This record gives sequence, structure tokens and C-alpha cells, in this order.
Amino acid sequence: MKIKDIRVWKQDLGLSVPYTIAYKTIDSVQNLFVEIELKNGISGIGASNPSIQVVGEDVDGAYQKLENHDWNWLYNSENENFEDLLAMTTQRFHHSPGSLCAVEIALYDAYTKELNVPLVDYWGREIEALQTSVTIGIMSAEEMLKKASEFISNGFRVLKIKLGSNLEEDVEMLVKLREQLGNQVVIRVDANQGYNL
Repeated sequence: MKIKDIRVWKQDLGLSVPYTIAYKTIDSVQNLFVEIELKNGISGIGASNPSIQVVGEDVDGAYQKLENHDWNWLYNSENENFEDLLAMTTQRFHHSPGSLCAVEIALYDAYTKELNVPLVDYWGREIEALQTSVTIGIMSAEEMLKKASEFISNGFRVLKIKLGSNLEEDVEMLVKLREQLGNQVVIRVDANQGYNL
């Protein structure tokens, strides 16, 4: 891969509906983006949304690392094989998981586009489809049941339920949710630090 340019930016993707987790309400989603443009015109884009609570850095910290980074090693990497390039990337950003994630995804995206191979096939696709979940934030049992029904009518079969404000109410809500929905959906629970050990 012969790299021509690297762009780094932050962007608020927004949310159509804010949601609440155990320790905050989220109404916008700031993400870090990296675009790696090859000399042949192909571009690969990577993104990450690191948080202090999960990986020890946030989007702003990762952005600053990338914005101030000396990219000469990457511009001069055209004689490296791809696996060596990934190893060099890990070495440079091993203390910045948000930066590493965005750069690595951009590299994979550009590389597999250059090979004209879908990334999933490059990694050895074993299944044709994978269901995704939709997240329902903390809300009253009545609101949650209504929201779950809306998502199911839109085709979702996996619900991720945010909990963590009150254990007894959470258990009661899950029981009601399972009673109403039966076994037609998978219910995942995410308490986001809302419970102690």
C-alpha cells in the first residue's frame, strides 16, 4: 500500500432519540475518524468512540494523539507487508486504544478495498448474516414495553436493555418484558456500572 494522505477528525453523529444509562443520559455521540487515502485513489475509513470508563481515554484525548502524530513512518511504509504495517501501528499506539482502533480499521478498509475483497471475506466469513441489537435506555416499565414493541415491529429480534438504577425494579421490568414478548426476542442486559459486585 502506498499512502498519499491521512485525515483525522471528530464528528458528532447525534442520536434520533436520547437514551439513559446508569450514570448519564446520552443525546449525542462524538466519534473519532481516520481516513487513509492511497496513491491509487482508494480510501479507507476507520472510527472509534473510546471512553475513559472503558479504555482509559476519551475521543478528545485520542484525537489529540492522532492530530499531533508524526505520520512519516506510515507515508514511508510502501515496502512493508500488511501484517508488518499492523504491527507497527500497534507498537505506536499501544497506549492509545481509541487511536489504534481508528487507524487499524482505516488500514484494513483501504487494504481490502485495494485487494477488491470484502473485509468479512478477508477474515474468513463463516456466516451470511448476523443480527444486531438495538439499545433501549433506562425508562419506566411502561415506556420500555412500548419501545420494545416498536423495535420488534421494525424487525429487531435482539434488544439490549440498559438497567442499573434499582435492582428490584430492574428485575420486575425484565419479567414484564419477557411476559409480554415471550420468546420471540433475545434480551441482553447492560447495567453500565449501575450495580456493585
